Amino acid sequence: MDSFAFINLVGLLFEKKQGDFNRIHVDALKNISLTANKLKISRLIHISSLGIENSVTSLYARTKLLGEQGLRKIFPSATIIRPSVIFGADDNFYNQFALMAKFSPFLPLIGGGKTKFQPVYVGDIAFSIIRILEDVSLNGKVFELAGDKIYDFKEILSYILKTIDKKRILLPISFSLAKIIGFLAQILPKPPITPDQIELLKYDNILSGNYPGLKELGIFPLTVEEIAPKYLR
Repeated sequence: MDSFAFINLVGLLFEKKQGDFNRIHVDALKNISLTANKLKISRLIHISSLGIENSVTSLYARTKLLGEQGLRKIFPSATIIRPSVIFGADDNFYNQFALMAKFSPFLPLIGGGKTKFQPVYVGDIAFSIIRILEDVSLNGKVFELAGDKIYDFKEILSYILKTIDKKRILLPISFSLAKIIGFLAQILPKPPITPDQIELLKYDNILSGNYPGLKELGIFPLTVEEIAPKYLR
């Protein structure tokens, strides 16, 4: 066996069928941990998600946290990375709303657009993984990765529209109405929003301050303004 490290980036944003979150976030991670032990892999890095300790009403968050807890029992020296919303050329957040703006006369301000995010560049996450692999003293730690800037949901949508040069109505939608829309959207192969994602939007996705992050890894994060104009169209 030539590999000395496992890096698990597998995760789901939505379920195609009931139980998918548990199968991937909990069961699959357990199997990866057991396999790493069996093969005597020395390093295991798991990419989780920021804010899962607080997002108690979201099944996505609960299964992510359960997966972390199972990982700790089987492979205690694993390093866990919890990124905020990730941006980059093929991201599923900025690109998703930019695409929506091309076909819809409005963009939904779910919950009034007050949810806060601290987006992090995918390249900075990659550099973080490299730094962690280079330093065995980081085994067993949890890292929260986020950019320096905090934006609310309304600011993010406004920035997307400005960047792609589109004028759209930002329409406030209550969480309850958004969940109905999300429920109906689940019939699509790749739904733009799901009821569980609406639950996540009830919680801010920013650093807790309880764990080390990019600063402790010696990384100065790139901003959305530096990167997004290169790929948002």
